[in-house]
Amino acid sequence: MGWKFRSISYDIESISTHIDKLAKFYEFLDGSNKIKNGTVPFPENQADLSCGVSIEFRNVSFSYSGDQLALKKVSFKIEQGQLCVIVGENGSGKSTILNLITRIYDVNEGEILLNGLDIRSLKLDDVRKAVAVLFQDYSIFPLNLAENIGYGDPNHAYDMDLIEQAAKLGGAEFILDLPHKFNTYLDKGQVLEAGNHASLMKKGGEYAGFWNLQAQDFL
Repeated sequence: MGWKFRSISYDIESISTHIDKLAKFYEFLDGSNKIKNGTVPFPENQADLSCGVSIEFRNVSFSYSGDQLALKKVSFKIEQGQLCVIVGENGSGKSTILNLITRIYDVNEGEILLNGLDIRSLKLDDVRKAVAVLFQDYSIFPLNLAENIGYGDPNHAYDMDLIEQAAKLGGAEFILDLPHKFNTYLDKGQVLEAGNHASLMKKGGEYAGFWNLQAQDFL
């Protein structure tokens, strides 16, 4: 009986937390996009991507807010197929460069060219498909593993074949060892306890609470 009350209390608290996080997530999705979409397809020839993309910054300045500049009159060019390593202290603008290349933000001054074309003139989806970025930080949502992986490509967010392929390529095959596999829900971005299914259920902790919560879907 004690476990039942703890389980109910955990479920209510967990659901309340998830609802709050999901509300903020969908509020973000409904927000207007301040980045204006371009009209020029990129690249004109898809075969060009096999050689990479040339990237040029011309006197680029950018500020996230206020007067403090994250980048000030930055200029450089990376040729197609060229390996370039940008190093610097925290806050020196490395991530900002990636944010601008993917048009999460637009420059305040100057211009960015991809294959010689102003990035603002290019179709936004085309630019983001042509550029792969692995950030040092990432967002984990209080959803199941499949949804967290699928939202990396919203156009195929529920394609399980692609989701499983992405997990395999990302070295996340351990998902298949979880009791609910890709239907496992995350709390604060992680499965909280380690151990086999039987021992964790006997422990009666947060893993067991999640398992029982999910099991209700199949009862």
